[in-house]
Parts: sequence; C-alpha cells; structure tokens
Amino acid sequence: MSRHTLSFLCIVFVAALLSSCAVKVVPQGGKKDTNPPKVLLSSPDTMAVNFTGDKITIAFDEFIALREPSQIIISPPLKYEPEIIAKNKSVVIRFTDTLALNTTYSINFGNAIVDVNEGNVLEDYQFVFSTGPAVDTLFVAGKVLNASDLSPAAKVLVMLYTNLSDSTPMKERPLYYTKTDASGNFKINHIAEKTYRVFALNDKDADFLYNQPNEDIAFYELPLEAIKKPRLDLRLFAAGKPAMRLMKASYETPGKLSLIYTDRVDSMKIETINTAAKEPVYISMEHSAQGDTLIYWINQNAKDTLHWILLADTLKADTIKLVQKKPEMLKGKAAKQGLQLTSDIASSIGLEQRLILTSNYPIKDCIDSLLLFKEDSVRLKPILSFADSSRRRLRVEFKVKEGASYSLYLPPAALTDIFGQTSDTLRMAFTAKKSKDYGTLKLHLNLPESGSFILQLVDDKGTLFEERNPLGNQVLDYTLLQPGNYRLKLIFDANYNKIFDSGDYMQHRQPEKIVYYSKTIAVKSNWDIEEDWKP
Repeated sequence: MSRHTLSFLCIVFVAALLSSCAVKVVPQGGKKDTNPPKVLLSSPDTMAVNFTGDKITIAFDEFIALREPSQIIISPPLKYEPEIIAKNKSVVIRFTDTLALNTTYSINFGNAIVDVNEGNVLEDYQFVFSTGPAVDTLFVAGKVLNASDLSPAAKVLVMLYTNLSDSTPMKERPLYYTKTDASGNFKINHIAEKTYRVFALNDKDADFLYNQPNEDIAFYELPLEAIKKPRLDLRLFAAGKPAMRLMKASYETPGKLSLIYTDRVDSMKIETINTAAKEPVYISMEHSAQGDTLIYWINQNAKDTLHWILLADTLKADTIKLVQKKPEMLKGKAAKQGLQLTSDIASSIGLEQRLILTSNYPIKDCIDSLLLFKEDSVRLKPILSFADSSRRRLRVEFKVKEGASYSLYLPPAALTDIFGQTSDTLRMAFTAKKSKDYGTLKLHLNLPESGSFILQLVDDKGTLFEERNPLGNQVLDYTLLQPGNYRLKLIFDANYNKIFDSGDYMQHRQPEKIVYYSKTIAVKSNWDIEEDWKP
C-alpha cells in the first residue's frame, strides 16, 4: 500500500469518527406535559355579539385533536350540523345552516379537545356567541337520578322547550339541551328569559325525540320560568317496554331447548309440524326467574329435527326448526353428560338458610331412604321435597342447630332424571354458624299515621335482604344479619298496592317517591346497632 493511499484512509477514518461524535441525541427524561391545551385567541372572540359570519376559528398553544366529536353539543340545535375539524393548533367550525336572528349559541366541547402529544383533556370548554346585540345569561341546573334506586343517571339528555304542549318531546327537537355528567348533574347556560318545559331522556336512537317504548324519561311537572333559576331534581323512569320478540332458540345440551324472549312470557302454545299427534311435544318445561327464558326438556328418542310453531302471549307465531346435536358432536360444557348435583353451601350454613341441591336435569325418581344425613354423629331423617315445579331443586329440610357439624351422603342411583340417567355419589360436609357470627339492628321508625309504605333493607350492592310494610311509629328488629354494609330504603306507596310503581308521562304521573336513610349501616359480628329514622 502506498504512502498516499494510507494517508487518505486515515483521513477518512478520522472524519467518520468526528462525524459520529457530532450526531445529535434527543435528550432523555424531563418533566411530562400534564397541562391541557390553552386557548390563545379566537375569531370571533367568545361571548361575541352581532355575529354574522359562517366560520369560527379557535387557536391553541399546541397541536390538538378532537376525540369523540359526538360529545360536542350545540344549543340551540341546528337543522344541519356544522363541520367541526381540528387543524394543527386550531379548531375550525364552519356553519352550513343559517343562524337564527337575535339568538345566543353555545358550543360545549365536553372532553373532546385533547393535545396530540399526551392526550391531556381541555375539560368542558365552551364557546358562546350571539347573533343579536346581547348574550343571554340565564341558566337551568340540577340533577337527574334513576327513580327506582336514586342512582345517578349519567349521559342522559336534559332538554328545554318553549312549546308547552304535552306532545312536544315526541314531535319536536329541543331548543336547548345538554347531557348529564357521571354524577347525574347538568347545567344549561346562556338561555333566554322564557318559559320552558323540562325533560330528561335516555335517547336510545339519538334522534332527540321521545318515541321509543324503552326510552327512559323524566319531566318537571310545571312550566319553568328561567328567571327564577331553580335547581331541579328529575327522576328518570322506565315508561314502557320494548316489543316482545323471540331473541334466540337453541339446544344447549341434548334434550334441553332454550327459548329466550325480550320480556316475560306468561302463556305459550306450541304446535308441531310433521310430527305424529300421539307423540308428546315435550317432557317438562320451566321458566327462568325473570320469566323471559323458557326451557323445554325434549325426549331424546324423538326425531333429530325439531319443527315447532310458537305462540307466546299475543305475539305473532314464530316458527323454529332445529337439529338436535348428537352427544359426540358437542364440546366444552355442553358435552358433559350425566346427572350432576350442585349446592350453594360450601363450608357453612346460616341459621336460617336452607340446603337445596340443584340438578342439571329434571328429577323423575328420588329414593330418599338412600340418603344418609348426620348432625354431628347422630343420623337425622330430613324431609325431601322439590322447591320448583320442574323438579330440579331438591330441598333438604332440617332444623339447623347452632354450631353443629353436618354430613350428607347420597349414593349412586338415589336420583334418576327424566332421561334415565342416575346420579353419582355426592358427599358434603359443613357446619352451622353461631349467633355470635351475626349482628342485629333495632330501628326506631317514625312514619305518618296515614299512608302506605314499603321499607326495604338492602345491602351495599342494592340486593334486597328484607321487606316490610310499617305504619306510624314502630320499633323494628332485624336479627341474624350477615356482617356487611346495609341501607334502609323507604318507598311511599301512593296507590296502596305494596309494590313500587314507575311513572307515566302521558298521565302526568311521577314515579313513587323513594328516600334512603342518610347513613350506611355497618353490621358487625356479635354487635347490636340502634338507629332512629324520621323520613
């Protein structure tokens, strides 16, 4: 290699080394941006008057995006929705509809505006302008609760109308509207000094009309004068039911046909197609707890293809045609065959609890003499009976003794189902709880002497534990309460029928009033609690 060549290579190497040292590196770390976008300016300014243009531009201090544009609410609503886009560091609103004269418009962006880099939200940003000489400053605020349990009604429409006719929410879009937040709160700003009808609506089809039987509604009883600025409490209730229909028909396991409807079925008539008249339609039938699911147990010796005409209540006839799957074709849970028993009792039984064995198939025969049941070491003879008409819930009746140990042995062939399958061996061991495992509540209740009331004790999940119909001043004792948190719920039974009744908008009837005791009652083991309540 020549001296010149070697010199050239050295120069190239040094240049490459210097070049690599000069590569810029993005600084690592640093404080994360947690600030939402900030409005720098807008054209026109927010709260502008005498607006005559067709375009609004709002500039921010960083690049922004619109997340879930459906959150954006414009009041009063326009016939044609404007075009709203995010462009670099701006939001541009272009109107395709003619704006009304002398009207204040409010554009509420909710949480739609976020920065591009970190997704920080500009919460509840609102842009307001007027096509007249002044901006309206009145507002209506309040809260919407579900009438049945007073839980917050989130993301429902609250709507104002100047047409005071009863049919208005069914025929017209509102003049002003907003949506409730997660706590059910709402506020409609910048409304004119007029008289309004106020409604809340769970708008299932997003058309701003009360026109579906399954749309929940709430209404303020009287026309509202906006100048008085009251805070409204609205109770949302289910006013109707969706049209009942057959949702699904299927074989879950051989011999078990499930028909699932959208609502409770009170009567059912079945006609078979291409089946001999002497052949029974089914062996057994049962309803689900809600009554919307019907289970038919089909003779497994019947034809593989089942072809029925169903006449449920007053519905039009449904025709179903299903092919029974062979056991070897089924997988997973459906493939499990044989008579199986389960119980909701694991290691202990409550002093007022009952032992019930649930079967996966209806029971045809039960040889109770084969049952071996012991309390401690003493054999008992419990009474066996079925807790349901389909004979799938076998009740084992005995008096629970505090602190006792129990064992149950059910040998093979003690039970036989309608398909001739026999049970496997069942063994259970459990103990009875003691009085000290429970807590008690003594309630001093002060009610009006007249009227009808429904008092419910519910747990912290809203599950009903006990229901009573108290009158006047009473002392109520609740014993054997499982440790946990409870609430007292009182229903003012306006029509004396002992059940909670929802409202009816067309009859101007609000749902029955519900109140809760102000405190959550914490029940502890071996502990007595005493409370006073004057609702």
